[in-house]
Amino acid sequence: PAYNSGIVHGDVVVSINGKEIKNFSDYNEELSTCNVGDEIEVVVMRKGKEGYKRIEYKIVVGGLK
Repeated sequence: PAYNSGIVHGDVVVSINGKEIKNFSDYNEELSTCNVGDEIEVVVMRKGKEGYKRIEYKIVVGGLK
């Protein structure tokens, strides 16, 4: 779901639903509170030619296949 929403390899997740993500533990903890079908807000930093750019996404949580 993240890839289909526009998040790409190399993007750095900095927040999920307004909660700051500092490490993988924070990331896992926040995702564990989500259910399949929930719409969440994910903010990433993407490196470009002129430095990092903040990008916000709305993503619908998917399930494992």
